[in-house]
Amino acid sequence: MEIVPAGVASCLYTGISERIKFVILCMDMHERNASPTTPELLKRDIKNIEEAMDFYAKHCVLSFAYLEEKFEPVKERYNGFMRENFPEWIEENGTKA
Repeated sequence: MEIVPAGVASCLYTGISERIKFVILCMDMHERNASPTTPELLKRDIKNIEEAMDFYAKHCVLSFAYLEEKFEPVKERYNGFMRENFPEWIEENGTKA
């Protein structure tokens, strides 16, 4: 396993945390009718977070549990949010939210 420098791990952790907060903000703003979002945007962000977390889990093991703890409820909310707000999109794309 390749060793990831502490600065890189720290920036990756911060970036993942900020992206999780952004997804939450997007869903909140959409639900308040303040700023609509799109299913494509949310799905892309969720996939990017999952990809970054996979890398982080393999290379920066020590604090992965904290990120996982932050992200699990967001994934659950995302799935419900997509079913509630974009059922047609889910049906058309043949993909699980």
